[in-house]
Formats: sequence, structure tokens, C-alpha cells
Amino acid sequence: MQPDRNNPEKIVPILAESWQADPAAKTLTIKLKPDAKFASGNPLRPEDVIFSYTRAVTLNKSPAFILNVLGWQPDNIASQLKKVDDHTLTLHWTADVSPAVALNILSTPIASIVDEKQVAPNAKNNDFGNDWLKMHSAGSGAYKMRVYQPHQAIVLEANASSPTGAPKIKSIIIKNVPDPASRRLLIQQGMPTWRAISALTRLPPCRINPA
Repeated sequence: MQPDRNNPEKIVPILAESWQADPAAKTLTIKLKPDAKFASGNPLRPEDVIFSYTRAVTLNKSPAFILNVLGWQPDNIASQLKKVDDHTLTLHWTADVSPAVALNILSTPIASIVDEKQVAPNAKNNDFGNDWLKMHSAGSGAYKMRVYQPHQAIVLEANASSPTGAPKIKSIIIKNVPDPASRRLLIQQGMPTWRAISALTRLPPCRINPA
């Protein structure tokens, strides 16, 4: 689930098909899309949701404090998440917050769902696969990471099974070019199709090349 781009106050389903809130019981019953898949091709399961939330809360890395607003802590998270069937799970929270607040929290990046079948086998020293995920991706978003060279470049490849539809751009290369002169040369060669310049004052003057 994520905020609607046209109406950010509204939460729309992405991997979820529907959900039902019980304010009195402080629960959300979430039904997952039966055909939802990760970029790996693995089907999305309630176990993946439970693993992802347990992982985020237990590792307690920033910004896990967002999930703490629900009252979720490493010592109680296991009791807050329950599989109902192959496509349904219930989430419970202990904090005095409304279902609307809970939905907003679950639409934040820290609540992203990862593929347990990919991540768990790569866990080391109880890190829930955190070290492995620094160099790999295991989600269901529009793009999956094909190559990551720290401080140099990231190559993203379109995920044909993305729940939001296959992207029209098949691959994206994001390069780190710290040298202003090199950035200027790339621009003059027409290499970048989109870029963010953090310090425009560091970019040497560019002139129109009539050629």
C-alpha cells in the first residue's frame, strides 16, 4: 500500500487486494493479491509480510521508530502478526492509534515487503540478510537492482511482474560523477537523460555547440 499520487491523504493498495479495520480490537485484516509476485518470481505470501515487519522492528535501524508508533517492539512483534490463510494475515497494534494512522505508517518505506525466500538464506549473525541487501534487491517494485558498484554506479532493470505494471523504460543507469568537468563532458555528449546537480556552482559553464 502507498499514498495515492493524486491524493496523498488516501492510501491505495499495491500488493494488498483489500483490508478490513477493527478499531476496537486495533487490528487490520489484510488480503493479499493472489497473483502478486516479487521480482524474483516468487509469489507474495503472508509469511513475507510477517518476516519483513519482524525484520524491520528487530533490527531497529533508522527509521524503524516509525513502526514503534504502533507499539511494535522486538519483544512483542511476533505476537502482533498472524497468518490467517495463504493470502490473508492480521496485524495487531497496542498503541492508541486509529486504523487510518496504522495504514499511513504501513505505507512508509520502512514497511516495505521483501522476499523472505531470497533474504533469509543470506542472513548472517542474526542480521536478517541486512548485509546481503546492501548489494542486492529483493522486492516487488518497478525496478530490481542488477548491478551495484559502491560510489560508482547502479544499474536498475525493469521488473516485468511489478504490481503497478511493467515499466516502459527497460533499464536505468545511475552514475556517480563527482568531478564537475566530467559532468560537463557527459552533458555535452548528450549522455545524461536526467540528472540532479547538487551544486550548480561547481559545474563549469556550458555553451551551445552548433555542431
